[in-house]
Amino acid sequence: MVEYYQQGECVDGHRVQITTRKLESKSFSLAPTGFKGLKYNCSLNSKSIIDTPLSIEDEKTAKKKKKTVHCAQGDGLNCSKMYFIAETTRKLNCFKVAMMSGQHECSQGKPNTRVYAEIQTPFEHIVHATEKKLQELKQKEIEQK
Repeated sequence: MVEYYQQGECVDGHRVQITTRKLESKSFSLAPTGFKGLKYNCSLNSKSIIDTPLSIEDEKTAKKKKKTVHCAQGDGLNCSKMYFIAETTRKLNCFKVAMMSGQHECSQGKPNTRVYAEIQTPFEHIVHATEKKLQELKQKEIEQK
């Protein structure tokens, strides 16, 4: 049960909980882990968590095609923008409007198909915090020498 925040991190699962403030369907696309499906773009605070992991055979195939994919139950993404590909030819109708905070609505859904999700744009404050931490570590190394 790990949450990932860096650009390029991805998850693949049979049933994935998706929460986003803005959801747009795009086109039919091929997922990097080897299946075809409908691609969706999510923006304005997106989150995805694997509820049901892939079968062992599908997980092995996915890891061969993309080595950095995370397939364990509870693994998730938290970011500003992401996209996901659902293994279906029809538009998903499982998304419902819910409240994200006191003033912001969001779309929440759990497609009953295989889903591949990947971070396109991470949260800016997390990127800045990691860059600052790296600079501090480099300065400590310089001071110790």
